[in-house]
Amino acid sequence: SLPDDHDYFNEDEIDLTVPEEEMENRKDYRKLFTITIDGDTAKDFDDAISIKESGKSTKLYVHIADVSAYIRKGSKLDEEAFSRGTSYYLGDRVIPMLPERLSNDLCSLKEGVDRLTLTAEMNFDAQGNMTKFEAYRGIIRVNKRLTYNNAEKIINGRSLAQMNRTIQKMNKLAKLLNRKRINDGKLDLNLTDQEVIYENGTVKEIRFAPRLQSQSLIEEFMLSANEAVSRALKENEIPALYRVHEKISEDNIISLKRFLTVLNVKLDTGKTMGKSIQDVLEKVSGKPYEQVVNLVVLKSMMQAYYGPEPLGHFGLGFLDYTHFTSPIRRYPDLIVHRCLKTLIDSSTPPYRMPELIEIG
Repeated sequence: SLPDDHDYFNEDEIDLTVPEEEMENRKDYRKLFTITIDGDTAKDFDDAISIKESGKSTKLYVHIADVSAYIRKGSKLDEEAFSRGTSYYLGDRVIPMLPERLSNDLCSLKEGVDRLTLTAEMNFDAQGNMTKFEAYRGIIRVNKRLTYNNAEKIINGRSLAQMNRTIQKMNKLAKLLNRKRINDGKLDLNLTDQEVIYENGTVKEIRFAPRLQSQSLIEEFMLSANEAVSRALKENEIPALYRVHEKISEDNIISLKRFLTVLNVKLDTGKTMGKSIQDVLEKVSGKPYEQVVNLVVLKSMMQAYYGPEPLGHFGLGFLDYTHFTSPIRRYPDLIVHRCLKTLIDSSTPPYRMPELIEIG
């Protein structure tokens, strides 16, 4: 059995007050129609989304829980979160990175209550190009909490209710962004997740989970926010932590070619490697060995890592990438939030390069 959370955190000794300066200069998004879309059993809601259309331009709002408003750099709580690195999701239970008072309550973007956020505002043109990015300290109130299954039914339906129209607009933008990313070199691996089914606390079965449009919608919007934040930090020369995924090594390319030759599939090295691999994935789509090829491609790629150099993400086809969207369950995102706040405030960056190397 897993230890109770109180074995790690004495919540009576934790200061969960928000400093006064954190409450100043917050943009009020509470009149904006805002939703969350998560799994059926989710309790820690990191992200919420809103959208506005204006002519051929679309503005996307990605609201992320402002965990750094509660956790001060160098505090005992910060040190404990750093030592854990992430929350661990083990079957039907969680070992959290943060106390549940924070992860499931004060920071969680729950329906119908005011919550503090760092909000990424992104404008996109009709081709899916990001034309403008701004970040703010925000305050939101989620109008509706949806599950992926709820949202999927709305996407496939035809209702004209406000929420349904909003989801349809979001799905339209997500599809546009996905097409653009694939054209720009993103690898769209078709790997099916597995889900563990429990009955009375005992594993009943393990099965493939269907890939839903609603999941792709959230994924695309989070990718956009991560890319935009990374680019802003890089362009403004603020020391930060980036998510780096390097190109496939020459040895791995040779091994992948040999494997594909057995299936009579050619890897065309005349194009960029990302586009060449995407061509292979499209060729094997629908074939009995599609899952195997996708898995071998994944295993051929380099291990991603965190570092202070903005070297881009090969698998996603991004020149700029970091992790910004999950600060409740991932420590690097908390680092990035602190760095982004110095950009918003025009203040001194919180980390120096040696610190970032060690943290990464």
